Amino acid sequence: MIKHRDYVTDPRASGYRAHHLIFETSNTLPVEVQLRTRSMHIWAETVEGFSHDLHMNLKQDGEGVMFEFLKVVAEIYWCRESGAPVTDELRTLYNELLVEAKDFMKKQML
Repeated sequence: MIKHRDYVTDPRASGYRAHHLIFETSNTLPVEVQLRTRSMHIWAETVEGFSHDLHMNLKQDGEGVMFEFLKVVAEIYWCRESGAPVTDELRTLYNELLVEAKDFMKKQML
């Protein structure tokens, strides 16, 4: 193995979580394997879809309401996976950002 990136212990600012393992093949071509739980994968695929549609990179970089909303979604998924409670503050933030994200998406669809 050449490299291991642990985005589970140290998630990206967006909330992205996974383990990235980079191996070198017999012809020295690097191959990356990403290990995710089901909910990590669903979140990543959802973010990639929004990123494509909005012409933004919401998984690695970002700002604004969609970035913040998807970051909160990632945190809620992580709470559920790790057995931690979803706090009232996190639920409130989710609900507030959901309204803003819906408004943002309506404007983008015009």
